[in-house]
Amino acid sequence: MSLLEGLTLEQLAGPLPLRTLLPNGIELLVEERAGSGLMSAQVWVRTGSLHEGEDLGAGLSHYLEHMLFKGTARMTSRQLTDRTAQLGCTSNAYTTFDRTVYHLDGPEEALEGALEILSDMTLAPRLDDADAALEKSVILREIDMCADDHDGVLAEAVLAEAFRAHPMRYPVIGHRARFAAVTPERLRAYHAQRYVTENIVVAVAGSVPAARVQELVTRWFGRFPRCSPGVVTYLPEPPPAAPREVRLTREVATARGVLLWRTPGILSPESLALDLATALLGSGRDSRLWKALRERQQLVHAISASTWGVEDMGLIWVGWSGEAGTDPREVEVAVQKVIEEFLAQPIDAKEFSKVRRQAAVGMVNARKTIHGLASRLGYHAAIARDERQALANARELAALTPESVLASARAYLKPNLRTVASMRALPLEPRGESAREPASQLPAFEVRTLPNGVRVILQPDASLPKVALGMILNGGRAYETVGREGESTLLATLLARDTSRRTAAEVAAETGRLGLTFRPHASQFSLGLLAEGLSADFEALAELVADGVLTPTLVPATVAKERAAQAAACREALDEVVELARQRLLTAFYGSHPLATPSEGTAERVEALQPEHLKPLHQRLCCPANLVVGIAGDYNPVQVEAFISTRLAKLEASRFTSQTLVPHQAQSAVVHRETVEREQAVILLGFPHCGFADPQVTAANLTEELLSGMSSGLFRRVREEKGLAYFVGASRLELADQGMFYLYSGTHTAAVATVEAEMRGELARLAAGQLEPGELEAAKLRLRVARREARQTPMGRLPGALLRELTGLGANYEATWESRLTAATADDIAAYVRNYLRSQVEALVVLLPKPESVEHAPSENR
Repeated sequence: MSLLEGLTLEQLAGPLPLRTLLPNGIELLVEERAGSGLMSAQVWVRTGSLHEGEDLGAGLSHYLEHMLFKGTARMTSRQLTDRTAQLGCTSNAYTTFDRTVYHLDGPEEALEGALEILSDMTLAPRLDDADAALEKSVILREIDMCADDHDGVLAEAVLAEAFRAHPMRYPVIGHRARFAAVTPERLRAYHAQRYVTENIVVAVAGSVPAARVQELVTRWFGRFPRCSPGVVTYLPEPPPAAPREVRLTREVATARGVLLWRTPGILSPESLALDLATALLGSGRDSRLWKALRERQQLVHAISASTWGVEDMGLIWVGWSGEAGTDPREVEVAVQKVIEEFLAQPIDAKEFSKVRRQAAVGMVNARKTIHGLASRLGYHAAIARDERQALANARELAALTPESVLASARAYLKPNLRTVASMRALPLEPRGESAREPASQLPAFEVRTLPNGVRVILQPDASLPKVALGMILNGGRAYETVGREGESTLLATLLARDTSRRTAAEVAAETGRLGLTFRPHASQFSLGLLAEGLSADFEALAELVADGVLTPTLVPATVAKERAAQAAACREALDEVVELARQRLLTAFYGSHPLATPSEGTAERVEALQPEHLKPLHQRLCCPANLVVGIAGDYNPVQVEAFISTRLAKLEASRFTSQTLVPHQAQSAVVHRETVEREQAVILLGFPHCGFADPQVTAANLTEELLSGMSSGLFRRVREEKGLAYFVGASRLELADQGMFYLYSGTHTAAVATVEAEMRGELARLAAGQLEPGELEAAKLRLRVARREARQTPMGRLPGALLRELTGLGANYEATWESRLTAATADDIAAYVRNYLRSQVEALVVLLPKPESVEHAPSENR
């Protein structure tokens, strides 16, 4: 049965996974994908904040998730992280209302070690008192971080208002006071009740043969006795008597709000119909809410709708953001009017076909990566409780009609089922060794230079019926006029709007109809368009991208809308304390250098941009000698050749003069300390960086890895041993020939000096070449696996190849990455740290929370 041209329902759903029920009640789901060289092993525990019984609102599930990384009956926390690193794996976990999931992703040969770690963690954790006390202080930092997340605060408020009995009214992380009262004894009891064999699903995807997976899972998970979970009940949610609302006021730069409607649970027969109805209302720039409130009325800068929920309760969620002075009630009235108009008229067949196609594309996308495959297996088995759910969903999608979707929407989009919440915005005052290579390898990028100067890079990959296409230009800071910072980013956004063939609305309609990923690209040194879609849609996708980059029309009304949205985004970024600190670091480190301003610019300068500024910038940049085009995936060579000959080869050659930024020269150390209206302290420590075209970038990459993640010495001391911070790590901002390397941490006021000292101590250790045995090889292995994971899809490989070709390194520059990484030594890392990460030219930024937050911060653990 065919739903889309060239795709059957079975192709949409993928192969039926292998299901095994172990004698002790654990379910195993396996899907094999040969040739990837990767595996993802996941443990899904059917327990979340809904299941905490008399401790509802205490965050037990989330607390336990943290504790399972603190050690097991056979391994200490250090041994767990070291073993994970030695295997070349990355590990993580998350907790939601209805589940807790643990996963290790890495090379295929690491599967047995990953299963050993996961089985010990989940079914034989240590859970001792000292670790519980230490991790409690870490989670208190996380709760402070949540208090600084304005969207999170708004979501917590609207759920508390929408539900009066259902446990979804409680935040997953728990309320501070209830969490603080949890004892180690209660934590151990909760584990004994919920982390039992009949409540666990193991999901494995990758290139390991299914029979071998069964053998290994039986060996490691089958050793635990069968046990059933305790029965958890909670009060049913009564129907609301009337619409509800909650109004918040905070010191934020933009207004925002939520409208939600209660619906049946996510396994309800009407769930998929409601998904499509919600997509029609608010998914993408072609949706009704976007076109009405954002494009026509210009009430908001962004608005979207989505569905989510748990087994017995679902939600339709509409979120919006706008200018500081936006009246939330005006937005809510406008949203309600759009919904009423939607419910009053039949759904257009083309509009319905568009959202159904988007849903089908989403099914294909869920299978793009090995991690995604395993996640889908776990969700279907643990939550839907049926490994055939993917095929059932595809069939249901094919059977839906415009009439059935509208009937479901009319049943649940009722005013009495609605809750609204808003956060009023007040203007902010200015503030003075190696994993095996995969069994099969993709070919190198074919690189052509057309007579007019256009460079084209091509890489076939028939593993999925998807194709990616990108067109990239040199741009960014070096080409912007002083005082117009942000114009490259605004221009990039506008490339995805009005063109010589289509209006912005028609572009949005076409990308929505095809279910494309269609997004602008902008950085400090480049701009362009990237798109991904089904292989059958290549010609339409290519036309959209080419029109956007080559013939944008920069309509003044659209420029005004996107300019306002970008300015609002600049302001909204300053609401996030880590981004606020990063921008303070840019200013402190770069001073008057162009890189002191983010690629998005500042709100004030973006608001001053006009179409007459952008048109000459596009004319100057969009010429064949400055254009790199990339196509990767399952494409038809005949169609590609036709695209090259008709859209690229015919472009008239013209002169292009490339420009570069003068490298920033840090002269002395800089310190910036500031008190802000936040709940947590943030530390950033910045240094010069060599850039990605310098041979030393490999050492920089390894240095970043050695300072980041759960296996780093910095994380172990600051987070695991002392409980001083919720997050700590390192990152880079880089151009080809320069950049900035920085360390970061979120902590509390009393711990700032200690965390800063730990950062400097770790840098001193690396500068001295004092790596622990196996530490360098483990870091190399993690980088190899991370690269392999990032390059699973054409869209994962294409942007990097385009940018390397653009800067003159060549599309296949990364082909030497492996040899460069293998050759790197501890001495190379030490030399990089000594040459670049020097205290004489550092920039230190410390943002401290408001004074009233300090009094509840716990004392430093020593």
